[in-house]
Amino acid sequence: MTHHHHPAGLIRLSQQEAQHLPVDLIAYPEDAYLVVDPYAEMMPTVESWFQLVLEAQHSLPRPLGEVALCRPIAVKARHLMRMVVLDFERLPPLRVRILEGALQEMFRQAARLGARSICLDRFELLEHSISAFKLLKMAVQAYRRAFAPSVIANELDGIILTLTPGPCWRRFEMAVSHLERDRK
Repeated sequence: MTHHHHPAGLIRLSQQEAQHLPVDLIAYPEDAYLVVDPYAEMMPTVESWFQLVLEAQHSLPRPLGEVALCRPIAVKARHLMRMVVLDFERLPPLRVRILEGALQEMFRQAARLGARSICLDRFELLEHSISAFKLLKMAVQAYRRAFAPSVIANELDGIILTLTPGPCWRRFEMAVSHLERDRK
């Protein structure tokens, strides 16, 4: 068995729902008005939901590029992190520079939290503005910058990308194999 790891070996695709994965951290893209928020409906009570809405009213839109820890309710992950990278009032809604900064910040925080397994959820939302390959390449670069080589060499658990089955699955699958080829 060879021990030099290709970074694409870091990325695994999964069709499981992110909230069921026993990972250290789930990170997902969000828009400035938190419209996307896939984890909002998992809030436990009407009161806390109402409280959230009140808080949100004071603070929308969120600044682009913001990376924030959310309360991980009803997910197996220890941490939940949203990356505000989309602005549906602009065209294009995604700016690559903002995504790049947010990915770097997210992995930096993940490293600080001691996260070993990281799930990227709902990233197909970004595919309208950036190719799957470019997206994964950017994620791997940010990941390598944030984590010490010794940690990466110990293989962590790498990055799990959760996707719904369909055309985007195939595109991300191709992107992963291209990334692997790129490294050889």
